[in-house]
Amino acid sequence: MTPARGAWVALSLLCSAGPSRAAPDPDQALFDAAVEDERRDRWMAARQKLLALVARHETAGVRFHLGHAAERLGHPCLAIGEFERAATLAAADPELRGRAESRAALARAATSRITVATSPASAAVSIDDVSASGTTCVTPGTHSVRATAPGYLPASRTVEAQAGETARASITLAPSAPPTPVGATTPARDDTARWLVLGAAGALAVASGALWLEQQRLLREASRCGAGCDRAAREEAAARTGRGALATGAAALVGGGVFVAWTVTR
Repeated sequence: MTPARGAWVALSLLCSAGPSRAAPDPDQALFDAAVEDERRDRWMAARQKLLALVARHETAGVRFHLGHAAERLGHPCLAIGEFERAATLAAADPELRGRAESRAALARAATSRITVATSPASAAVSIDDVSASGTTCVTPGTHSVRATAPGYLPASRTVEAQAGETARASITLAPSAPPTPVGATTPARDDTARWLVLGAAGALAVASGALWLEQQRLLREASRCGAGCDRAAREEAAARTGRGALATGAAALVGGGVFVAWTVTR
């Protein structure tokens, strides 16, 4: 072994016998693991690791990677917020800030926004069953907008959103019927007139029946009429009674019809 080689070995042994190395940075190890997940297209696993990092120490780089993961997972609106936050945190790094702003602009151009105006203005708004307020980022396409408010009937609209544009929807809610106060009673209907009509119709029907019976009696007497009997007069009386029975029967039918119509329409 040459003297120089021996000195190098001795120095290595001396360093290895000295104090132990500092422990690796756990945040850096977690970030490296997230980057490896990205490289292997394990985007959900990468996002979970990056979110854990943000909870411990938020940096522009972690936010930028979160935006990238959100895009790959199909959440461009979420990616916009991540890239915008990364640009804010990268105030001291112009290169990273520029990259984050560029990615945010590209994501905004590929998405849409929906602004909803309601009457009353206090109505709660949801887009595709997700609570929304102000101007909401959405993916291009057809979306269902719904508004609700106490004391009003809910209403929905269908909105077509185009990429890079803002769609506007206006919803006016109709007031609902006021609830009946506790303990309140609904006023009873006054059906006196209706029942009077029914009673009159019934009385006419009875009268018609009585007149018909009287006509039959008169006809029988006329048929048995002997010598000296004015048969023509009896038959005329029977005819008049029959006409009376017919008239009162018709009146009874009209009264019954009025009663039925009144009952159905009330």
